[in-house]
Amino acid sequence: PVAAADVRRGQASQLAVEGRFNDALVSLDAARQVLLDADELLGASQASLDLAQLYDWLGDLDRALATVAEVRVRTEHL
Repeated sequence: PVAAADVRRGQASQLAVEGRFNDALVSLDAARQVLLDADELLGASQASLDLAQLYDWLGDLDRALATVAEVRVRTEHL
C-alpha cells in the first residue's frame, strides 16, 4: 500500500497539470491517509504539503495554511 500511495502522489501531480484538480485532491488525500496509517510520517507530510500547494494554487489559502500547520504539528518532534 505504501508504494501505491507514492505512485498515487505522482499521479496527482499529473492530474493537476491536466486541470483535473478534484481528482488530484482526492488522490493526494487518499495517498496521505494510506501513508499515515502505515506510520510513514515523512511521506504523509510530503503528501500533505502537496495538498497545501494545490489548495494555495486554487486560492483556498485558509485550507492551505491549515494543512501546513497540521504538518508542522505532526513533525515537530523529528
